[in-house]
Amino acid sequence: MEKILIVFWFLVVKTLTAQEAAYTVDDLLNNGITASAKSTSEKSLNKTSIAKKIIMERSGQFSGISAFHAASNSADVSYFEQALTDIHIATNEQYYTDFEGLRNRVSDEIAVENEVSIGVLNTSYETINYNTEDPTDPTNGFTYVEGVSLTPIQGRQQFTKHHTTVISPLKDFVKGDIITFKFDPNLLFSNGKAIQMLRVDFGDGTYRNIISNGVLETAEINIPIEESAELEQVYQITYSGGETQTTKSTLYARSVSNPQNVPRTKNTKDFRHVSNYAFQGYDESEAFKGVIEYRVFYAHTDKVLRKPVFILDGFDPGDKRKIEYTDYAQPKDTIDNPSIYEMMKYIDGNKIERNLVETLIDEDYDVIICNFVTQPNIPYVEEVCQEQGIDTECWNFNTTITIDGGADYVERNSLAFVSLMQKINSKLDTNGSREELVVLGPSMGAIISRYALAYMEKKEAETGDPSWNHNTRLWVSMDGPHLGANIPIGIQSVLYLLGTKGGASGAKDTYNNVLKSITAKQFLINQHRERGNYHKISNYPMNGRVREQGYTTDGGSSFYRRFYKALYSNGLPNSKGFPMNLRKIAIVNGAVDGIKVGSDSQNSLYMRGYRIGLHVSTIGTWNLPATGYGESIIAKFKKKFNTVTTKAANYSERGNFDVLSGGFTDTYDQIRKEAVKNKKVSSWSIAVNVEKHGFIPTASALALKQPQRNWGSDLTDQIFCNTGTSTNNLTPFDNYYVPFENEEHIEITNENAAWLLQEINGVVGVQESDGNVWTQELQVSNSIIESGQAGNYSSANIAIAGGGTTVVVENGATANFTAKGKIVFHPGFKAERGSKVTAKVSGFDCGNLESPLASLYEEPVFPLLTDQKEAVVEKVVLKENTESTKLINVYPNPTNGIFYLDHYKDVEKLKIYDNMGVLVYEKNHLNDRKIDASHLSVGGYFLIFQLKNGSIEQVQLVIEE
Repeated sequence: MEKILIVFWFLVVKTLTAQEAAYTVDDLLNNGITASAKSTSEKSLNKTSIAKKIIMERSGQFSGISAFHAASNSADVSYFEQALTDIHIATNEQYYTDFEGLRNRVSDEIAVENEVSIGVLNTSYETINYNTEDPTDPTNGFTYVEGVSLTPIQGRQQFTKHHTTVISPLKDFVKGDIITFKFDPNLLFSNGKAIQMLRVDFGDGTYRNIISNGVLETAEINIPIEESAELEQVYQITYSGGETQTTKSTLYARSVSNPQNVPRTKNTKDFRHVSNYAFQGYDESEAFKGVIEYRVFYAHTDKVLRKPVFILDGFDPGDKRKIEYTDYAQPKDTIDNPSIYEMMKYIDGNKIERNLVETLIDEDYDVIICNFVTQPNIPYVEEVCQEQGIDTECWNFNTTITIDGGADYVERNSLAFVSLMQKINSKLDTNGSREELVVLGPSMGAIISRYALAYMEKKEAETGDPSWNHNTRLWVSMDGPHLGANIPIGIQSVLYLLGTKGGASGAKDTYNNVLKSITAKQFLINQHRERGNYHKISNYPMNGRVREQGYTTDGGSSFYRRFYKALYSNGLPNSKGFPMNLRKIAIVNGAVDGIKVGSDSQNSLYMRGYRIGLHVSTIGTWNLPATGYGESIIAKFKKKFNTVTTKAANYSERGNFDVLSGGFTDTYDQIRKEAVKNKKVSSWSIAVNVEKHGFIPTASALALKQPQRNWGSDLTDQIFCNTGTSTNNLTPFDNYYVPFENEEHIEITNENAAWLLQEINGVVGVQESDGNVWTQELQVSNSIIESGQAGNYSSANIAIAGGGTTVVVENGATANFTAKGKIVFHPGFKAERGSKVTAKVSGFDCGNLESPLASLYEEPVFPLLTDQKEAVVEKVVLKENTESTKLINVYPNPTNGIFYLDHYKDVEKLKIYDNMGVLVYEKNHLNDRKIDASHLSVGGYFLIFQLKNGSIEQVQLVIEE
C-alpha cells in the first residue's frame, strides 16, 4: 500500500511538473518535425530551417505588426519600439535589438531638445499557419497538441509570409524653432525586401529623398517650426522589386518663439533649489544632491512671501506630473497625468469646483508647490568589484547616472526639502514675517516631509544651531504610506510576464521604472521577485515590516527594511521618526470599518486579445489567497501557443493586502488602457476588470502605533470614540480625518477640505458621522456638580476641564455631556465614587462598552464612556467585577499572551482594552477556549465579556514576558 501511494504521489508530481514545464514555439515545432521526419538528416535540416526563421509567435505580438498597413498605418516612438521588440523576439533575439537597446543607441540625443533620429524597421517575417480557435480548419498547416508539438501536415502551407515597414521619429516631443531630423545606418533595421527609394515629407509639405538606389544619401534634414503643433510625417517607399508603400508617423514639435498658449496661474514666480545636503543611496558609490523646482503662488501682488503653505509632490516616476499644465511638454501628456495644481481641485457643498490652492490664497496664504525633478546624465564614478580567488578587486568606471526625483530615495528628497525650508525661513526673516510654516504632504510627500521635519528636530537638539529650527506649526500627512503601500502582487507578476515572456515594452517599462523604482522598493509591502522560474515568486521581499514600526520581527525587501528602519529611527528620542515640535494631523482616504474591497483569490482582471479574429493572447490577475491557504495562481499570460502562470501564497498575519480598505488607485484599468491603446491593430475582450485596488491601506495612512494586528479589523470605535489627545495610543497624529467609504488616493473632498482649512487656520478640525465638520466648542471648567444635582451640557464639541481648571462630579451627582462632533476630557476632570457620568454624540453610537461609570473609585478618573462617538479619554480605570457569581474564568493570569477561558461558548463578544482605554483586540462568537493575544505588549489589560444571556463580565489581565 505504501509503495502504491509513493508511485501515485510521483505521478501527481510528475503531472504537475509537466503542466508547468516551460516550452517554446521552437520546442513545439522541433517536436513535430522529429515526429514527422523520415531521416536524421531531414530532422537536422528542418530544425536548422526553423531556427533561422523570423516567427512572430515567438513574441507576444503586442504591436499587431502584421495588420499595421491594413489598419492605422501610422506610427510613433512607442509603436516603433514595440514593433522592433516583437521582431527582435521573433528572431529568437538573434538579430536587431529590443526597445531598451534602441534607447541606448540614441541616449546621447535625449538632452538635445531640437534633434530627433528616425528609426526604420523594414522587415519580412512569418506566422504559423494554424487556427487556435478551430483545430479542424482545413487550411491548418499543422496538427497541434498543446504543450507537446506542432506537427506539419504534408501538402499544406506551414507558414504565412509577411513584410512590413514601420518608420518613426524616436522621440514623441521636440522643442525648437528649427528641428533636425537625423538618419543613422545603425537605426535602419532591414531584411527581406530592400528599400530602393525613400521620400519623406516631414510635415512642411515638401518631399525629400532620403534613400536613393538603395543607398542612404541624406543624414540630416532641418525643418523650421512656426508654431507648436502635432506634425505628421509621410513616407513614400519603393522596394527593390518595384512595389510601393506609403506609411506615416507623428511627432509633437514645440516652438520656442511661438509656444502653445496654455494659461497659467497669475501672480506666481518660479524657482529652482539645489540641496545643500547630499545623500548616498543604498546602491550608490557616492552622494548626490536632490533638486526641487517650486512655484510660489503669492497671496499679494507685491510677491512678498509672508505666510507659506508647502504642497509637496508625491510618487511620480519620470517626473510626468508637473506643477501646472503650462509646464507639460505636449498637451497629450496631461491626459493621464494631471498636474499637482489640478489634483488640488474638489467640489464644494454647492457643487461648485474649487481648488485648495486658490482657497488658501483667498485665506491670505502663499502657496509653494514643490516638484522633485529628474536630473539626467550626472557624472558618476561606478565601482565594480569582482572576486579574484580569495581576494576581491574593484575597478572604477567614469559614467553617468540619472536621478529620477519623482521616484528617488526619500532621504535625498527629504534633505533637499530641509534645505529649502531653511531657505524659506531665512526669506521670512528678511521679509519681517513671524509666521510659521504649514506643510502639506500628499502620498510620498507625506513621508518626505515627515523625515525632513523629524531630521531637523534631531539636528537642532544635537547642535543647538537655530538654523535647524523648522519653524513649522502644522504638518499634514495626506494618505501617506507610513507603514507601506500596496500594489497587488498579481499586477506586479503579470507585468513581469508581459515584459519578459511576451516582450511588451510598456509593461517592461512599468515594471522596471515604476515597480522597481527606488521609491517603490522602499514603500511596497509586497514586492515581486522571480524564484528560479516564472511559476513561483520569492517570499523574501514579501510582507514588509520592521521592529521599529512596532512588530516583533523584520521582513520584506532589503530596501523596504533599510528605509523604514531609518524612517522610524529618525528624529528626537522616542519620536518613532515623527516630528514632535508641531501639530501633526492626517487626512486618510481609506475607510476604517474593515469591509473588504474584494475577496481572497478573486479574479481581478481577465482579458483576451485577438488578431484578425484569432485569439492570440490572454492576460489575467488574481488576488492573493487568504493567509495560510497555500499557493494559488495570481497571474497568467498566454501567447498563441504558450501559457505561463505565477503562483504565490500569503503569509501575512495582517491579512490580505489586496483586499484591504484604503485609498485606491486604478492600476487594473491602467493595464486595460495600455493593452487596448492600439485599437486599430488589435481587439480585446474584457471579461473581468475590477479597475481599482487599495493602494495605501488605512492602517498605513494612520501609522498605527500597534500595527501587528489584523489590518482588516473594524477600527470605527477607536477612530470615533478615542481620538484627539496627546496620549492617543492608536496613532501618533494629534487629529485625523477619515472617510466613510474608500476614496481615490489623495482625493480632496468638500468634507476633508473643510476640516483641513479649520486646522490650517488654527482651529481643531472636527468630523461628524455624516461627514459634516463642526467648529463650535463649549469649554466646561471650574464647575462642581453637587450630590443630588445634574449637570447637562450640549454643544457641537465639548472640552471638559484642562488648562489648570477643574470639573468635579460629586458622589450622587450626575453629569450629562452631549455633542454633535467630539467630546474631549482633559486633566482636571474628577468623578467621585458613586457619581454618574454620560457622554453621547448625536448620530453615532460607539456601542455598549459597559464601563462601570456609576461606581468610580479612583481620583482623578477619566472614564471610558458609553454611547459616545468621539469621546476622548486620557486614562481609563475599570471596576473589577468581584461578584462570586462570575461565570468566566481566565487562566493563567498573569500570562505570556496566550490564555484560556471557562464557559467560552457562553461568550457573545470579547473586547480587550489597554490601560489607556484603547480597544486592542475584539472577537465575536468564540469557537475555542484558547485566546491568542501574544501580539500585545507587556502590561495590564481589561477584558470585557458580553455574554449570550445579555450580562457583562469584566476581568483584569496582566501580560508578562
